[in-house]
Amino acid sequence: MIAVTLPIYVPSEGKQINTFFQEGLEVLHVRKPGIDRQCMQQWLEAIPADFRCRLVLHQHHELAEMYGVQRLHVPEYMRSAAGQAYLFPGYTYSTSVHEIKTFNRLEAGYTYAFLSPVLESISKPGYKSSVSLIEQVPLRKQQDIALVALGGIHAGNVSSIDHKGFDDFAVSGGLWYAPDPLQALRQLLAYPLNK
Repeated sequence: MIAVTLPIYVPSEGKQINTFFQEGLEVLHVRKPGIDRQCMQQWLEAIPADFRCRLVLHQHHELAEMYGVQRLHVPEYMRSAAGQAYLFPGYTYSTSVHEIKTFNRLEAGYTYAFLSPVLESISKPGYKSSVSLIEQVPLRKQQDIALVALGGIHAGNVSSIDHKGFDDFAVSGGLWYAPDPLQALRQLLAYPLNK
């Protein structure tokens, strides 16, 4: 399971994230569009150095080396603008797509790609795909890049993506908006997703 931060500032987020890492969370995407460099540095400093290698930066990639972050996410708009020239050695890369045909055209260099939204988003109310992305997964041709389901997934419905061809799943609103986020994390980490 991969977790994704909420795009907004959450006062107790750093403390909660540290608890999540202690509970076994391996990967956290730091998605904070609009955050300036100084705020991102403060955000990163709230995470102990031992856990920073589990972070994936969506913005301010230039801070990765300074803070020991080894993973970078290239959002779809950045990938389209910069192409493969953006990728440089020494980092693990992920990206995002919104159609399986776009996923099938991805070039080498990405470890995994989010396909979203597979269900109606929790963190972005009203955000859903006009077609069933789950039904598109059998059209997958790209096998060198892992396919990760994102959007609308929570502990109560993660089984709806099971056996659908996804390599993993990612959660944002289903974790942060859960009545008990720590309990939700434990349930999601324990879910044995079968491809």
